[in-house]
Order: sequence, then structure tokens, then C-alpha cells
Amino acid sequence: MRKLLSIIVLCLVLVAASGSAEAKKKGDQERARAAVQAGEVLPLPEILRGLRGQIPGRVLDAKMDEVESGQWLYFIKMLTPEGNVLDVVVDGRSGAVLDVRGGGN
Repeated sequence: MRKLLSIIVLCLVLVAASGSAEAKKKGDQERARAAVQAGEVLPLPEILRGLRGQIPGRVLDAKMDEVESGQWLYFIKMLTPEGNVLDVVVDGRSGAVLDVRGGGN
């Protein structure tokens, strides 16, 4: 009986934690959207236009996140024509490429 009760409590804790993570994710998305709408951050299409001239390839994934300093960064995963995967970090305010990693086969 105690084992069953422990399992039920563990399940309830996991469900509650999952709900908190989803709420945080939704809140983060809303803050990011608000930052773009307020003009604090460049929209993703504009960031990608700027990248096309600098880094050839296809975008596999892109996300925006606010780091501890309050700076908004885009994290973009790209596939180069040579088949290399690059992780590109772009400043959300200026569109400047801050870091490129990967590229080796």
C-alpha cells in the first residue's frame, strides 16, 4: 500500500512539474513575441536575410532566447551546401553573428 501511495505521489509531482515547464515555455514565447513587437528584437525573417549573405546553407532550426544579461539571442542550426551542420548565434537586437560552431565532418 505504501509503495502504491509513493507511486501516486511521484506521478502527481511529475505532472505538476510538467505543467510548470509548459507554463514557463508559454511565458517565454509571449515575452519573445512582445520583444519583437516592441522593436527590441529583429524578427526572424530579417535575421535570416542577413545570414544569407554571410553563411550559405539551409536553416534546420531556429529559436530565440533571452540570456541572463537580458540580451536576446537567436540560436540557428544550419546545413551548409557541403553537408556540415553549423550552430550560429546571432544578436537579436543588431543581427550581428556572435558565434559559429561546427562545420567539421
